[in-house]
Amino acid sequence: MSDIDGRAVNYRTMDTWVGKVIGDSGTPGWVRVHWSEPKNQISPHKITDLVVIDSPPSQEELRKMYHG
Repeated sequence: MSDIDGRAVNYRTMDTWVGKVIGDSGTPGWVRVHWSEPKNQISPHKITDLVVIDSPPSQEELRKMYHG
């Protein structure tokens, strides 16, 4: 599992590409991203090409995600 799973990302410096990491792609150093902007698609990307744009979830937020 990648350290950036579940995080909002941009592709490099392109602010128009906004997505969320949804898991590893099966190749080391690559993850699957669900892009919501500029179009709805899922595609694999190298972790080094992504810029995390949100803050990591707090312990309380993680507890709520996994325990309801």
